[in-house]
Amino acid sequence: MYKKILCAIDLKRKSDKAFEHAVKLAHQFHSEIILLNINDDFQSKEEMVMSRVSVDTINDRYKEIALKAKSDLDKLKENLETDTILISTLLRQGKAGPTIIDVSSEISADLIVLGANGKDSISDYFLGTTASYVVEHSKIATLTISLA
Repeated sequence: MYKKILCAIDLKRKSDKAFEHAVKLAHQFHSEIILLNINDDFQSKEEMVMSRVSVDTINDRYKEIALKAKSDLDKLKENLETDTILISTLLRQGKAGPTIIDVSSEISADLIVLGANGKDSISDYFLGTTASYVVEHSKIATLTISLA
């Protein structure tokens, strides 16, 4: 039923619960999992120029962030029975909601799994949460896991 599961992981929160559910589904349906981590702290080249900070300095910082995210995702995989599951990792920059939708289309995912921690900031009440954005805009099945 689900051949490719896109699991969006926010390493700052308890999103490992979402990954646990993705692993269970992957075992059940013999699926591949694509772990996606999105960092919205990255800047475009234009923003880097405007910040008047050395582009090399910023690129070095981004490299550190990406390596830490990859390391954290690898640790997450070690904690679960994932030996028989094909798992790949994607690191992207941008706004989480639109990036999840774009990546799900790019990789032809059958299912999106992500955590939903509720409205924890005032902007969530006005702009909505990442989970609500994904559920509203996704053209494929979406499973939200409560992280509360």
